Amino acid sequence: MPATCPRCKRNVVASRPTCLYCGAPLVEKTAAGAPDNEVKRRMQKASTDPADLVAQGNAEMRAGRTESALLIYRQVLSIRPDHAPALSNTAAAFLRMGRHEESVVCATEALLANPGLAPAFANLALAWLGLGKSEAALEAWMRAQELDPRLGAPPLVALSKAFAETNAIHRAAIAALAAAKPVRARSLFMELVSRKLARAAERSDAGKRLEAIAGELARWDAAAWLSQARLMRKDGQAELAVGCFDEVLRLEPDQPEALMEKGQAAFQLGETALAANGGARDASTERWLGQALECLRKVVKRNPNDAGAWKLLGMSAFMMGRGLEAEEAMARARSLGAPGQATLSVQITGVAEGAEGGRAWLATATELAQRGETEEANRAYAKALELDPTIVEAWLERGVGLAMLGLGEDALGCFDRAVVLAPQNKRVHDYRGVCLTRLGRAEEALESFDRALELTPGDGSVIKHKGGALRALERWEEAASLFRRALQANPELTECHALLADAQEMMGQGEQAVISFERFLERSGNTISPQVTEAKQRLAALRAQKPAGAAEGARAQSKLAEAEALKAQGKLEAALHCLDEAARLDPAGPEAPFHQGNILLQLGRIAEAGQSFQEAVRRNPRLAAAWCYLGHCQMLAGQPDGALRCLDRAVALDPRDAEAWINRSNALCELGRVVEGLESAD
Repeated sequence: MPATCPRCKRNVVASRPTCLYCGAPLVEKTAAGAPDNEVKRRMQKASTDPADLVAQGNAEMRAGRTESALLIYRQVLSIRPDHAPALSNTAAAFLRMGRHEESVVCATEALLANPGLAPAFANLALAWLGLGKSEAALEAWMRAQELDPRLGAPPLVALSKAFAETNAIHRAAIAALAAAKPVRARSLFMELVSRKLARAAERSDAGKRLEAIAGELARWDAAAWLSQARLMRKDGQAELAVGCFDEVLRLEPDQPEALMEKGQAAFQLGETALAANGGARDASTERWLGQALECLRKVVKRNPNDAGAWKLLGMSAFMMGRGLEAEEAMARARSLGAPGQATLSVQITGVAEGAEGGRAWLATATELAQRGETEEANRAYAKALELDPTIVEAWLERGVGLAMLGLGEDALGCFDRAVVLAPQNKRVHDYRGVCLTRLGRAEEALESFDRALELTPGDGSVIKHKGGALRALERWEEAASLFRRALQANPELTECHALLADAQEMMGQGEQAVISFERFLERSGNTISPQVTEAKQRLAALRAQKPAGAAEGARAQSKLAEAEALKAQGKLEAALHCLDEAARLDPAGPEAPFHQGNILLQLGRIAEAGQSFQEAVRRNPRLAAAWCYLGHCQMLAGQPDGALRCLDRAVALDPRDAEAWINRSNALCELGRVVEGLESAD
């Protein structure tokens, strides 16, 4: 049952340490079947780290001890009331106990803490389904699937399928009306009504059966699914076998036997569909052969000497009309074949050479890139360039693919070659500049962007990218000016509002930054992305930064003085508490977080110290000492690139700061720039 708030008398979820409405401490109620004293004793001795506690709670859930798990999650929430995973897992525990309303509340609170937590959406969907609210359940489930397509919940999958079928019938009925077929339309509408009336009964009966089946299958491991898949193949049920192989790969994504055998089964299905269709490819053929290609590419990547996999890959590619890929795979298979082995029966003919072949490989690479197969696309671009090294588009796109794979220097080589081939092409200079910026060579990037803007002076994307290079160099005013220019050139460049807000905040223009963040979020709509989440957090922080009034300012100064006295006495934890209060009283002043950072650094809590110094420079971007210590923290954390940027900022603000120059010297030496490091030390 819910706990009752002693102050406002409202019912709230018992897992919360405080009331959701008024903040008062809650009266703990012991549920029936609660853990015994031994469990509580073990919890008291357990770690107080939220992550460790959540892991313990999850273990209790897996063991079927839901009440014990719930007690552990409550302990996490007593430490961190906004701990999203603990709130989501509490919702899951309530689901298992049939307490759906409380599950809805917990899942919702988890999403308020972390809007991108897919399991919380899934738990919310199951809770709504338990309360009979199918539409709300479906909406939450769709959001969960968008965030993590690997999530599975049979009742929700069945619900999605039922809604999809109903929508298809509705569309067909509308189409029948538009085509002046009233009898057909009436029949479809009648079926639609009957489905909606029967949905509750279907859910209660079929849903229970699905849950029973899911409970059984949830206990299967990858080996069990693999055995079942092989039995299916032996019985000639290749399609069911593919489904079982999918379960193996869900549990172990790179299981080599499952990849190879799924590829074989999918190839068999594709070959059968092709024959049944008189040799013409249709959706079914492309579906199965596409799955075969996906699996077999992974097999040969894992084991490049598997002749059988190369052969099957070549045959699948040939049937899909991918002659170039088929030729390469067949050649690899022939070269790996054992001496005396029979030659492959499939021969590929008509494959173009030279420039024509290069263009054909470019088309294949583009198709692979559009499907998200970056590594395969890069191989195809390389083949295109091998046949015709003058294709500028191939150099550019291969560079983009290499950058996506984290191979920045290799990508830069591609862009350099593209510049030589097409010096009048704006894109080659733009791409090169973006690559240099990401490699930390922003000064060089500016030259590329300037060249691109000479060719197309009003290109908003290039202007934005140049602003990004200036931002990396912390030349905030120039960056802000370019972001405004980019928006004038192309108002659809929504990201520029966030980049402008970042520059304005770093220049201490809090009010303007608020406006820019609001514009960014308004134009982003319902988009879910890390950038949107960060913008919301920073906007909330900026709105909370109201200058302290006279009374609050005096109390803040008093707390700062008290913290200094406690620090002098060696009472560092007490000093931190005083500084927390000072930061709360004066949310715009940098002194409290700066002193917090110094104490945390003294305690060896490097990550927390870095966060405090980051907050200090956010509140006052011209505080040179905070930039210096932030750089020192990043050096201790093994991030010399970030440290150098902070220390460059520190010496620019205060050229007489000897400590900043020495720390900068250490960062340069760590990066291998020893001569510059010695100059900095001098």
